[in-house]
Amino acid sequence: MMGSVRTRADIPRYAQMLQRGQLHTAPPITASLPLKDINEAIRHARTRQGARTKITF
Repeated sequence: MMGSVRTRADIPRYAQMLQRGQLHTAPPITASLPLKDINEAIRHARTRQGARTKITF
């Protein structure tokens, strides 16, 4: 949902879509790495590998 939001109309609609499973809110995580591999995660960001890399502690 990009662009402007009409709060009174759109927020209830988004809530209904979420309840119906029509709106996916999970981020597009393309890699999950442990903290010990932080340098690899930074390399992912610098080279724009995937959409998001999650660091697990």
